[in-house]
Amino acid sequence: MIERFPSRRDRAFRRRASPFGALVVAVTFAAIDARVAAQRGIDVERFRPALDAEGFLGLQGTATPGPGRAVLTLATSWSHRPLLLTPPPLTVIAHRVTADLSLEVGVGGRWALALDLPIVAYQRAFSQALDDGLGVVPANAVGDPRLSVRWRMLGEDARILRERPEGPGIALQATTSVPAGEERAFAGDSAAAELRLLADFHLFGAGAGVGVGWRHRFETRAFAGVRFGDEIDAAIALKLPIP
Repeated sequence: MIERFPSRRDRAFRRRASPFGALVVAVTFAAIDARVAAQRGIDVERFRPALDAEGFLGLQGTATPGPGRAVLTLATSWSHRPLLLTPPPLTVIAHRVTADLSLEVGVGGRWALALDLPIVAYQRAFSQALDDGLGVVPANAVGDPRLSVRWRMLGEDARILRERPEGPGIALQATTSVPAGEERAFAGDSAAAELRLLADFHLFGAGAGVGVGWRHRFETRAFAGVRFGDEIDAAIALKLPIP
């Protein structure tokens, strides 16, 4: 048996090749991560709870908490078949239970800052409906954190309100999201900025509200042959007094 010991030239080549190989591996995994993001980097959750009790079930109100006041909110929701591919009908996510933990702080009488963290507490997914080779969809995950600022341009100042807002109100709310959510669980998306115009009217505990918003994605995503870019949405809400 003949054994060949590595020469100095061989050892030098291996020393040069090791960093190069590490770079190739890093670029390969980065490409794989980009492919994963392109295939599942869509947040399918559309329910956005209000940040305080002065809002509606799924629509933010115009009132602000008031100077120095903080509001901590935990809202939960359940959705049926939030992700359905057609044709033919293929249910990817059958059930989803979410929780939104938010902290809102009043600044002056007309401004408010809020931080919202969406959480997928549980979801039942059918990974076999996906042909992306990424495996099982996680049953729970953390979504993209959102930072919001709201300015109430019309309506009573929160510094003079005694109990609850009465009369008309108009507010402008800007929101930015950080792409830190779990994309494999359809809970993470690209970085986005939102601008929403809110209007409401309250009288004796009853209220009505309307909102129109525009969402801009800084990176266009694609899933199942559909491209996701900018979005425009609208909502109306009613609230009845409950003793």
